[in-house]
Amino acid sequence: MDLDGALRPFIANDRIPGISYALIDAEGRYAEGALGLRSIESGVAMTPDTVGWIASMTKLVTTTAAMQLVEQGRLSLESSVQDILPELPPRQVLAGFDADKQPILRPVMAPITLHHLLTHTSGFSYDTWNKALFDYAKAHDIPRIGTCLLKALDLPMLADPGKRWEYGISTDYAGRMVERVSGKSLEQYFRDHIFDPLGLKDIGFLLRPDLRQRLAAMHHRQPDGSMQVMEHEVPQAPEFFMGGGGLYGTMPDYARFLGLFLQGGLGVLKPETIALMFSNRIGDIVANGFPAGASPSSGERRYFPGRRWKWGYGVAVNPEPTEEGRAAYSGTWGGRSNCYFWVDRTRGIAGAAMAQVLPFPDPHMLDAFYAFERAVYFPA
Repeated sequence: MDLDGALRPFIANDRIPGISYALIDAEGRYAEGALGLRSIESGVAMTPDTVGWIASMTKLVTTTAAMQLVEQGRLSLESSVQDILPELPPRQVLAGFDADKQPILRPVMAPITLHHLLTHTSGFSYDTWNKALFDYAKAHDIPRIGTCLLKALDLPMLADPGKRWEYGISTDYAGRMVERVSGKSLEQYFRDHIFDPLGLKDIGFLLRPDLRQRLAAMHHRQPDGSMQVMEHEVPQAPEFFMGGGGLYGTMPDYARFLGLFLQGGLGVLKPETIALMFSNRIGDIVANGFPAGASPSSGERRYFPGRRWKWGYGVAVNPEPTEEGRAAYSGTWGGRSNCYFWVDRTRGIAGAAMAQVLPFPDPHMLDAFYAFERAVYFPA
């Protein structure tokens, strides 16, 4: 398969500065590659060992940690957030705004459980993808989630638990539950129970000097389509480790992490847990993705528009095979820096590709990811 050939058209004329990618199969066989530049200012080449912010691809790692604790009986999928984190104030639902543009809040009608958090049916959302929540946060001086300040978790909910799918800060709460039950920070827990057992050295919340030396610059697409390097870094002394989106890593390490879902868990998870994670856990609810253009920092395009996604634990699942080649009930998601992955357990292949471009979703990187996947399943 000519993966470089599939991606090369997207590394030109201000489309995407650079792309790193990696693949793994059910036997642990592995491939990697990279094209373009880490930075349009430095001119340093993008390489497979390039480090980038993998943003919401963190969510599957946090979910893996939570499911380990479920396997051990230290957490339950029915564990209540309030029981594990009793210091949290009672949650409220944002029901709208009155004639004076003041928020209408009401008490939540049911407990929020770990199941709700891992399926994004808790009622929590991101202000990035919901204008009402964006306006509320702005009016009440609630910082963005990327600040890693605890106050950023004080957003109201948009629905009662179990009523609908809302993409948001749920996994950050799940990460805090992992920390409380394990007695470890997420950084240390991931290292001890996921990364070290899998031999992963180039992934984590904290940028060691050697990782920083290989860090790709973040680029921002301008209104005319051109790219500009921007300052961007997840706080390195956070009030909380952002389980929903704080990791940095390389695509080779992330692909090796994905390999555990193809290879029986590799001692990190039990096979029956993996099967549960890649099944429909939301019933008749549809995971509709996120609305385009809901806030100034959201893009104008959807990830795989028109599909009726379901959600497992930590991944979106497709109930039907896709035209790109995935079997039914494969898992997928991406990250705000325009990185994406998929895991096809039926056909025994998983892949991940990374750019460092904002805003999300970037149309050129979406098309590049689709081309990458088609090249895997339908090699010329």
